[in-house]
Amino acid sequence: MKRRPLGVTILAVLILLFGLLVSGLSLFLLVLSLLHYTGNVPPALVVALGRLSMLDLFLVTAQAALGVFALVSGIGMLRLRPWAWLIGMLLLGCELVIQLSNYFQGRPAYLVLFVTALLVFYLNQRPIREAFSIEPRSSAVPASIHIEPVGSTDAVEPPGALEP
Repeated sequence: MKRRPLGVTILAVLILLFGLLVSGLSLFLLVLSLLHYTGNVPPALVVALGRLSMLDLFLVTAQAALGVFALVSGIGMLRLRPWAWLIGMLLLGCELVIQLSNYFQGRPAYLVLFVTALLVFYLNQRPIREAFSIEPRSSAVPASIHIEPVGSTDAVEPPGALEP
């Protein structure tokens, strides 16, 4: 059995907690929105939920999906599955896109952006990829192929070639 690096364990637990929090809050908001549209919400919550637009509901649904992916990725990371590494990288990529859009909208969160970038670099380290059985790409030409120099006189002519 492969030994899981401590950093991967910490990251997996953090991703699991993030997934639980985000998916739980998102599903709670979606249920409240559904109750609001059916008219079964207490009057105190009607004022707060009345301001949610369809775009807000779409964003909450997207957050719920990201939360579910985070849960799946966290469990897979604890089990050192290669697909969990890929999902984790995709989640970090989504977070980087969100943070970069916040930056360009004038709401930068430098610490979150920095930590997310560090996590991407951490997951791309060779020992971490090896723990997940992620093989680095090999060179374009396999080592078993021998390539003759261009001006070689030992080259074999193909059958049927015309001789001068």
